[in-house]
This record gives sequence, C-alpha cells and structure tokens, in this order.
Amino acid sequence: MGNLVRAECFKLLKPLLYKILLFCSVVTGCLFSIMSIMAGSGNTGYLQILDSMGSIFFNAMFGGGLAAVFICSEFEERTFGISLSCGVSRRNIFIAKVIVFLIGMFSLLIVWTVAMVTVNSFVNGFGKVSYIDVILQISYGLAGYAAQGAVIILVAVIIKKMALTVFICMGFTYIFSIMKENPQFYGNSGIPFFIKYIYLYQIELFKVHEGGMFYEDGFNGSVYLIIMFITFILALIAALFIFEKTELK
Repeated sequence: MGNLVRAECFKLLKPLLYKILLFCSVVTGCLFSIMSIMAGSGNTGYLQILDSMGSIFFNAMFGGGLAAVFICSEFEERTFGISLSCGVSRRNIFIAKVIVFLIGMFSLLIVWTVAMVTVNSFVNGFGKVSYIDVILQISYGLAGYAAQGAVIILVAVIIKKMALTVFICMGFTYIFSIMKENPQFYGNSGIPFFIKYIYLYQIELFKVHEGGMFYEDGFNGSVYLIIMFITFILALIAALFIFEKTELK
C-alpha cells in the first residue's frame, strides 16, 4: 500500500495542472480577501478562518478541479488498467486514490485559507482569541473539507468525465447556496427540517459562526462533526462500491 500511495503522489505532483491549481488557490485567496476588504469587510484573521474554510463554493471549485485532473483523467485515459495488470486490487487502488486526493485537496484549500487569513490579519489584525478556539475552528473546517471531498470523490467516480464533474460539483453547490439564502424556494413552511442536516447546510452554518461552540438555529459543534463523519463514511462506501463495479481498462 505504501508504494501505491507513493505512486499516486507522483501522479499528483508531476503534472503541471496541480501546480497551477496551487498557484490559483493562492492568487484567488489574496484577490478575494482584498476585494472583500475594499468592499468594507472588517473580518479579522480569526473570522476569516471561518469564512474561508466554510466557503462551500470555492471548496467545490478547487476540489472538483482536483478530482477532474486526478481521478476523472484516469477514467478518460483508461490508465487504471495498468495498476490492475500489476496485480493491485481495486480496493487498494481506490484507497490510495482517496488518501492522495484528500491530501491534495486539503493542501489546496489550506493554502487558499492561509492566503486570505494573512491578508485580513495584515489589514484588520488577527483578533484576540485563544489558541484553543483557533484549533477548534480549524478542526471543524477540516472535517468539512473531508466530508465535501468524499462527496466530490463519489461524483467523480459516478460521472468519470473531467469537465462534467467540475460543472456538477460547482453547479450543485451554487444551487444549494442560493436555495439556503432564499427560503421562498421552500414555501411558507420555511427550510425543511431534513435540509438542516445536510453537510453543505452545516458547513454554511459553520461559516457564519463567530466563536464558541454554538451556531445559529441551535446547531452545535458535536452535531456538526457527527454529520461530517457520517457523510464522509457513506460517500466513500458508495464510491468504493461503484468503483468496484466499474469496468476499468
């Protein structure tokens, strides 16, 4: 497994596309933060951690882009068969892909967040908060990354096409955000109860959190982590099932 993971790391780091994604994450992070400050945002560096790590659209954009170049490209170029011909099991191929994909996605999103936090801290200061609070919020953000990344893997395994995977990841996330911000979509009854327990909704709540354990609508960190964990496990189980049933050439 170790050799397989190293091989997948080589596949991720060798192409120019991943380096371009890293560069874009830095540039867009800085530009987005600068534009927000010019528009009057007073976010401190601490608050920007929440805003950045909870930005489901940008998470989907970078995660979907990575899935396209790292997972879907192998379906389109039919290179999975090389590993199979060497006697590697489908499950081990999938596990190695998941590990390296999540490392790559975390790297992209952490770089994006660090860029934004650095700019906001330089202009507005970091804010007077304890290290425990900072670690807690980063832990929540990483849990959200993992859950959203697992769902992106599931989409990539189902769709298998690079452009369409990116489009679906970003499109679905954008539509969900619009619906959350416009309750009239749901009628007079307001947002349905079950919607509030979807991982994207929970990450959006995390984004507007301003410190401490509790969020709007009575939501708390423990429930958030449970939903992220369940989403992560179910999405990867479904993706593995589909991957094992897919004809690989």
